[in-house]
Amino acid sequence: MIGILAWTAGDAERIRRAAGGYVRIVNDKNELRACCDRLDCIIVGCRGGSLSRRTQLLSELEQELPLIPVILVTDRETATLSRFLGALVMLRAHQLRLSGASWENVARQLGFARATLTRKCRRWPGCTLRQLELVAPNLLLAAFVAEYVQPLLAGTDREPVRRPAGSDRAPTD
Repeated sequence: MIGILAWTAGDAERIRRAAGGYVRIVNDKNELRACCDRLDCIIVGCRGGSLSRRTQLLSELEQELPLIPVILVTDRETATLSRFLGALVMLRAHQLRLSGASWENVARQLGFARATLTRKCRRWPGCTLRQLELVAPNLLLAAFVAEYVQPLLAGTDREPVRRPAGSDRAPTD
């Protein structure tokens, strides 16, 4: 299950509408701690607030729940979060299917009807459930990183270092 710590009541409601059944939305760290034994991932949704407050929260989560990955979402677009969560659900569905669970059991564990899981699979990664189970886990993860993680990191990269003219030539003896 994905635990989502919403920054405001408005954020919680937008996330609740977007997320579907595989998430637990909480209002504070205490609620998050209470359900941490059932969490695969924590998403902190904070569109506002000070940077120092967000940093302190992330630091506390890292100390208190060190084995659970934490994702910080600051995007104002609920649709973006919905697509991101849908892709995370499909990564987890793929993992459960490869562990031997039937698609019906996978859907039940994730809190969806199988038809909903099928629709989510057609959205991302864009195939049927049967096709999905044939995809190697490393390829599915690479597709997730390319579509959802790299665009986030692209904005944080510094300008590439420019090499002096002629430095790309092979050395001559």
